[in-house]
Amino acid sequence: MPSAVRVVLDTNVAVSALLFGGVPQQLLDLGRIGEIELCTTELLLNELDGVLHRSKFARRFSKNRPVTPTFLVKRYTLLTTNIALGPIERIVPSDADDDVVIATAVAAGAK
Repeated sequence: MPSAVRVVLDTNVAVSALLFGGVPQQLLDLGRIGEIELCTTELLLNELDGVLHRSKFARRFSKNRPVTPTFLVKRYTLLTTNIALGPIERIVPSDADDDVVIATAVAAGAK
């Protein structure tokens, strides 16, 4: 059986998958069953944690639910392969965060 295709999710896609479902959720499901290999880095996980802690998402994490931003990041981490990054080149002049996504994809050999 061939190796799963390696995929790197942008933080916005990961947030959509974790909070809203839909097509982005299907990517997590594919990762869970091994159809694709989800890859990330500590930098992307830290960004995901920061975004999930933003006040605009606070109502999704009520005290009556056991789901927290930290819980979602840990759950996401379990679905992913952590990739070590070397130096990150500036490629996207308008958004350095996008450079991290590209560097992760290159380091992971993502398609």
